[in-house]
Amino acid sequence: MNAGTLTLNKSASSPSLSVSAGAQGIVLAKFDVKAVGEDMELRKMGLGVARANVLPLMALTGNVVVRDATDGTVYLTVAASTASLYTTGAQNNLSNYIHLTAGQTRTLEVVGSIDSTATSGRHYQVLVGNFYAKRASSLDFADNLPTSGNTSTAANQLTVNATSLTCYKDTAMGSVTRAPGATNVIGQYICTAGSSEDVRMSNASFSFGPVSGATAANTFQNMSLWKGSTQLGTTISTVATTSNAYNFDLTIAKNQTVTLQLKGLIVSGASAAVVTTSITSYTYNGKDSGNSGTGTIVAGQQVTVGAGNLNITAVSDATTISKIYGPGQSGVQLGKWKMAAAND
Repeated sequence: MNAGTLTLNKSASSPSLSVSAGAQGIVLAKFDVKAVGEDMELRKMGLGVARANVLPLMALTGNVVVRDATDGTVYLTVAASTASLYTTGAQNNLSNYIHLTAGQTRTLEVVGSIDSTATSGRHYQVLVGNFYAKRASSLDFADNLPTSGNTSTAANQLTVNATSLTCYKDTAMGSVTRAPGATNVIGQYICTAGSSEDVRMSNASFSFGPVSGATAANTFQNMSLWKGSTQLGTTISTVATTSNAYNFDLTIAKNQTVTLQLKGLIVSGASAAVVTTSITSYTYNGKDSGNSGTGTIVAGQQVTVGAGNLNITAVSDATTISKIYGPGQSGVQLGKWKMAAAND
């Protein structure tokens, strides 16, 4: 009977692309290990980290930890300052053995922290290999699994990029005319998180300008900010021309986008006003790094206050062709019209 062996591969869910400077305790890599032919108990493993050859050379901070991706069991902890991590790697004794049933795949996570002074463009790449195992059926020990290289299998390279959140006007909503006496959307914006980490948006402030024909206070009341059906912050009952601020906690996943809607009650009696909404500023923090950032002015849509109208138009389709009806017929179609509200 052939002795058992081990397969080792980068996991399909291993992180890729970017990380932020100062990110703490983040997953840097994932690997799948699988026992083939017999049960195994993994007792040692090789671990290394490739880094950008940029002076000064910059190590990770704290500890580099290998743990079970499912239950969090820690198998290995190495000080991030260990020099051998960044050269050829080293085979390390595991603090908890990894038990594998034949045919079973276990996913290992490698966790570490990025120095807060790391500059954009630096990169890190985790590599593992050279497992030492006790084989249950062969009743022996096997080294150099699957090969002798401590860093034979590489994860994705992760590049340091700045924590970012960018907001801009949603062009899907153009300039609009709104009727007095109704609450409606008066501004719509899209906010996109950068590629390095999730961000927590905590504040947004809105202003109006230029305003013609009226003031913001005479045009709007009970203004509120929304993400879908979720209100962000509290309703502002008395609207000012500037500094209409909302405080909230909204997490936006990296590379993901959210749409924010500014809604307001158009005051009854308001007329002939033309207003442009703007985001004056917004603040956010990186979820992993805590890095803070502030966005600048984003001009939004132009809102014109105009009377509500009902537009009625005749419909011309297959059911409206000319017909002649005889006496006594009932329930016949005599006409067909389309009605649509405007400015509301």
